[in-house]
Amino acid sequence: MALVNKSLKQKYTRAIRQLTKDASRGTKQVVLLLPDLEESCPNCRYNRLDKSSANIYNPNFVAPVTVFPGTLSEQTISPILFNHGRCPVCYGKGKLLAPITKTIEALVTLNPNSPADDADFMDLPAGKAPNNFVLIKTTTDNYRLVYKARAAYIEGIYMEQFRPPIIRGVYGARSLCLGWFQAVENKDITTKY
Repeated sequence: MALVNKSLKQKYTRAIRQLTKDASRGTKQVVLLLPDLEESCPNCRYNRLDKSSANIYNPNFVAPVTVFPGTLSEQTISPILFNHGRCPVCYGKGKLLAPITKTIEALVTLNPNSPADDADFMDLPAGKAPNNFVLIKTTTDNYRLVYKARAAYIEGIYMEQFRPPIIRGVYGARSLCLGWFQAVENKDITTKY
């Protein structure tokens, strides 16, 4: 007979989900910044060696094109002729970028296990960690999003991922995702990412 049966695992999973919703001082919204969508600039030629625009007009681009269809960054680009200088569409980058953000609900713990003094580093069982980091706890449904996120806005503070997230649970029942983020100086909610 198994010590932990299926109904106990389900109760544990439900309890963790309820804890994530209830214990977070009113559900905290964490805005994850995922890798940008990329698309080649249709207005200029791309230099693969420099990974930027060759700043030469693309004569094959004659009709307006829609980039990033089906997203919030969807836009129609018309041909803009240029003879010298940088491309007026991509500004010499050769690629068009569209930021992707996703909002999740999580239990947010600011400075977990922080020491009494304002030290730059604190001791953890796995080693030393900066004092300005945040632990988020969310459901396993959000694991891939937290894993792919390069940064996040947590309570209006810009934070970069400190280490990859991990999944916790009881006897194989995966029910909790833990992610660590570190605050970055001179960036806040008004800073354009």
